[in-house]
Amino acid sequence: MKTKKLTDAPPRGFASQMPVTVAHALLFEWAAPSSSVAVRVLQQLIAGTLGEEVDFGRIRRRLAKVHNGLKKVASTPKKQYSQESVAQRLALPFFMPAATAYPAVLSIAEQAKVDAAARAKAEMDAAARTKADAARPGECY
Repeated sequence: MKTKKLTDAPPRGFASQMPVTVAHALLFEWAAPSSSVAVRVLQQLIAGTLGEEVDFGRIRRRLAKVHNGLKKVASTPKKQYSQESVAQRLALPFFMPAATAYPAVLSIAEQAKVDAAARAKAEMDAAARTKADAARPGECY
């Protein structure tokens, strides 16, 4: 609510430092009266400082990447995309480590394939553990 009332850059101490996710960034951008105010609030949330133009540029570029990745999701029906993959994307940190990318937002069919593969892997791991335990009878943990 305080962000909506801003007319200029936020003053020092406006926002306390916190871990910022993609969802936080989108919420603050939506709530701010202008993109420059949103960028400055995000800078304070991420770094706890007022920041400089270099910092604002990094945040603007990251916001553009976030928007590009979610643009097709926002313009299509909810039932076409997996809610799990959208939630996973929104819960990730706003700034990812170097050389990593946000995971793709999956369709419902793609999510079903990923889930089936994960279940199959878990079953194989459980079978391998059972086989290994059977090969060492009498051992106690």
